[in-house]
Amino acid sequence: MGMRTLLAPALLLVAVGCGSLPSPVEEYRPFKQIGDAIEQMDESDQFSYVEDLGRALWSEGEAEFHRRDTKGQPSIPNWGDLVRELLRRSKQDLLVQVLKVNRIGDLQYGELADVLIKLEEPRMPEILLEHSEPQIKPIDHWCDLEDPHRVSAAIRLTHYLKDPSYGEEVLDRLIDLVKRDRDSTTRGFAAQALGESDRQEAIATLIGALRDHGYVRTPNGDPSDGVSRRAEGALKKIEARRGQTTTPQGAP
Repeated sequence: MGMRTLLAPALLLVAVGCGSLPSPVEEYRPFKQIGDAIEQMDESDQFSYVEDLGRALWSEGEAEFHRRDTKGQPSIPNWGDLVRELLRRSKQDLLVQVLKVNRIGDLQYGELADVLIKLEEPRMPEILLEHSEPQIKPIDHWCDLEDPHRVSAAIRLTHYLKDPSYGEEVLDRLIDLVKRDRDSTTRGFAAQALGESDRQEAIATLIGALRDHGYVRTPNGDPSDGVSRRAEGALKKIEARRGQTTTPQGAP
């Protein structure tokens, strides 16, 4: 039996003491023991085990929702807690590799990407560009499902629109997604991201997207949410910054 099987995800909540609270002087580290175990694994097993946890654990957002729903009961140890524990142990390279391989849950992907962006991880622009490649071919089979990570990657490209090294490539990618991607949700979130750019190419793309009536899927299931609505919101955001109208008269 390898070290990776030492703490199977199915037994995780028992291992971290779900529902227990630290004493007032004790730092809350629900994954300390698991972190100790991960330190004893070789690099391959570390990666595989953390990747498994990235699919098994609740995201931090899900755990927080549960905490509110149960009127303030202790939060279930979650992906965000594990990420903080691994960063404490200088495992940023491991987390970058887990994100790059792109097999963890969508919510977990987004939370990890946000953490690495905040840490100014220099590999993030390349990873997000790789994961946001447009899908153009029509869906031709029931199992030809959309990759939700593409939406997560596209919206987070916003952080690099004004980057001196990646800004042009990011702008081109977002424009390409709005114009050509087969998935209306991806087009909608890419349009929203373009609202952070004042470039004329972005404005022209958003004006064109006002005619895109594709539906944008979100957790709350708002039936009125769509690409055109996101494009309109992005144009209004640009107008507020520039102090002038961007939409030509007569535009839909």
